[in-house]
Amino acid sequence: MSERYHAGANGLKALQAMKVRSNTVNRGIFTGRVGFTADIAWKVDLNDQWSIDGIASYSRGERTDVSDYIYRLAPFNGSIGLTHATETWSIKPEVVLYSKQDKVSAYNTEQETPGYEIVNVAFGWDPLETLRVEARINNLLDETYQDHLVGINRAMGSGIPVGERLYGAERTISAGVIFSF
Repeated sequence: MSERYHAGANGLKALQAMKVRSNTVNRGIFTGRVGFTADIAWKVDLNDQWSIDGIASYSRGERTDVSDYIYRLAPFNGSIGLTHATETWSIKPEVVLYSKQDKVSAYNTEQETPGYEIVNVAFGWDPLETLRVEARINNLLDETYQDHLVGINRAMGSGIPVGERLYGAERTISAGVIFSF
């Protein structure tokens, strides 16, 4: 396994790529896999108060012992956000995008999933040098979606048919207080 990246702002990884090859034995049957993941993160400061940033990620994997894809790989996805920050507060709306996943494992009877988009917004306020208040709304528009990596319903009587992929989180609101001393 190898990893390469270029340092981005603040020394954080800005570009990461990984190629993986593994050979395992499952119940006495040889299964080989080959795949890769590529991630990129970026940020552009538009001026002292505005910035735009994003992340994109792509994974691909195939089995080498049979003609099939690796089970439960995330589809191409990314996010883009616009931040407005002053000395005492910040707000960041972002859009998170996932493409459909149609490269699924036939052996595991894995289901395809459609793509989706959700909107999130985060707010931060620093009333004191030692105090920060944060709030976040995920899935602001309360979209219904199915995340490819979420599980499959196996419980009867739940309102979701047995064998159907579970849905992603509805609108959620979180808040926190950070006190430094």
